[in-house]
Amino acid sequence: MTDIEKIEELVKEKLREANEKHPLFSSAHEAYAVIKEEVEEVEDELKNIETDIEIIWQSIKTNERNFMERRIKAIKANAENLAAEAIQVAAMCQKMIDSEV
Repeated sequence: MTDIEKIEELVKEKLREANEKHPLFSSAHEAYAVIKEEVEEVEDELKNIETDIEIIWQSIKTNERNFMERRIKAIKANAENLAAEAIQVAAMCQKMIDSEV
């Protein structure tokens, strides 16, 4: 199974979970709002990664490596959160398609 196929399976699972909790979207406006919120969460995680990677780079350039392990662990966690949020974006896009709004 390829990485994309694994992601597609995660998207299907996330969609199934969402559909168990909430009905299909009743309007394009509702779908947009939900997708927009998920996209903003992706952007937040990416901003956190960008901030930490810049701090790491500055630390490397100045040989100040005191916080590097903590920062790299934070980047790892943020990358995992970003991936989870991106899966939610894909699931909500599929939900919009299924909602036929």
